Amino acid sequence: MTYQVMFGGGFSTCKYTAFDPVSKTFLYLSWERNEKAPEPVASIWSHTIGKTVKLFKFPGAIQALPVIPSVDDLKFCPFTGSKDLTKTVLLKYD
Repeated sequence: MTYQVMFGGGFSTCKYTAFDPVSKTFLYLSWERNEKAPEPVASIWSHTIGKTVKLFKFPGAIQALPVIPSVDDLKFCPFTGSKDLTKTVLLKYD
C-alpha cells in the first residue's frame, strides 16, 4: 500500500496533519502564518505514552483528532496496522 501524506506548511501557511479512523483518510488543518494557531478542543491523557495529547477539530472529521507532528512520528500504518513502514520524503520546502 502506498499513500501520500503532507506535513508542515509553507511560506505563508502552517498545517496540522491527522488520520481520521472513521473516514480512513488523512486530514489537514491549515491556517495563515500571520494568524493565531488553532486551539485544541479537548485533551486526553494517553496511558501508552504517559502524556496529555491535545485534540483538534479537523475539517471533515466527526470527532476531534490528535496531530501527527511529522512523518517520523507515524509508527504504524493506519490502514493495515503494520509496524513495517517504509517512509520516503519526496519534497521538503519552506
